[in-house]
Amino acid sequence: MKKHILFIMPDLPSGGAEKVLIDILRNFDYKLYDVTLLLKYRQGVYLNDIPSAVRLRTMFGASNIWLERWHRLLGMLHCYHLYHSIVHKLVLLFTLRGLKFDTIVSFMEGEAVRLHSYIVGKAAKNVSWVHIDLKTKHWSKVFFRSDCQEQDAYEKMDSIVFVSQEAKVKFLELFGIDAEKCCVQYNLIDSAAIRELALSKDVKKEKLTVCMVGRLNGQK
Repeated sequence: MKKHILFIMPDLPSGGAEKVLIDILRNFDYKLYDVTLLLKYRQGVYLNDIPSAVRLRTMFGASNIWLERWHRLLGMLHCYHLYHSIVHKLVLLFTLRGLKFDTIVSFMEGEAVRLHSYIVGKAAKNVSWVHIDLKTKHWSKVFFRSDCQEQDAYEKMDSIVFVSQEAKVKFLELFGIDAEKCCVQYNLIDSAAIRELALSKDVKKEKLTVCMVGRLNGQK
């Protein structure tokens, strides 16, 4: 019998975690697993790269300027978190009504974890992924009322996966989480896809060239 796995992401913009998720979905054995991807918004440059075997469910359509302004207004009135815990939770439960999973994975920090915290009862195992040093760049805190609420969301998880040892160490310094449920799993590298792209264009190499891709000051 196939195992049913649910991945949670807000959307699929051109970020590193989103690309890693797509690479993971491309390498699943769909003879053994049924995979569902839940997005808050149906948008992002990787939307068309989702394998056809993956069931896609979305809470809302594409994000728009009026919705973003509404969220900012709620934030100014200190009502956003109340709105999120009521409206987003109800929409999420309606979107996944009648479904149960063997494992749920929130594949990113921030809102993905908060959404996941609403539905931990829908799976036998709950896993969350951390892709960054949250102590140095605690960008996810805007999605929670306090650090305690964010820690409570992580406490509900059976396992927390980190892409590096440093990310794990800094996380444990920030939150009082049981270290036994934390582990390190390096990002998947799809070497076959890289080789295919390398051969897709005829590039003349006259001398040694080093190409680096990264972020400036933690920004995408």
